[in-house]
Amino acid sequence: MDMRLAPAIWSLKRLHLHGDQPCKAPDTGDAVLDEGYKDLSSANKKTIAWMNANPDKLNPPCFYSGYTEVSGKQVYAWQILKTKWIGHDVPSDCRVIGDIVKAAGAKGSDIKDWSTVSQAFAERVKGQVYLLLGQVVSAKSVWLNYETPALLDNTKVTGVQLWQIDVDGKPEGEPVKTKGTA
Repeated sequence: MDMRLAPAIWSLKRLHLHGDQPCKAPDTGDAVLDEGYKDLSSANKKTIAWMNANPDKLNPPCFYSGYTEVSGKQVYAWQILKTKWIGHDVPSDCRVIGDIVKAAGAKGSDIKDWSTVSQAFAERVKGQVYLLLGQVVSAKSVWLNYETPALLDNTKVTGVQLWQIDVDGKPEGEPVKTKGTA
């Protein structure tokens, strides 16, 4: 585990009530296009191949997961991603996995295994990473089980800014810097 990202993991563990550790998923490097991964959909393969061919078009990266109860309703991170967060608190050109799938010419509805493409995205990003979490993040989430371990192992990530959806349904507070600070 890359200890430069340890504060981000501890912040996530505070949000994660079940206390389960993220597990390490299989490598999704170039081998993902080999025989061992023939069960992946063509959309998965196409997206990962596009990421391999276009590494500079993956940044700045934004990740998101979970929900917060707002006035008795669950407000999910994906619901406020582009309306209240990207372009407001984080750069307007922040890339999410859905943007990458679309840029690759694939359809989100054709992705059969989101964990594979999401992990591949996290393995390939670089620089500052932006993260939006709800107050509740599932123990089975792609974020905890695939993206987090991949970002921890990614030596090209220089920092993570963690934002959380507050009870008013908006990303609140100052971002928590998790690399390069005391």
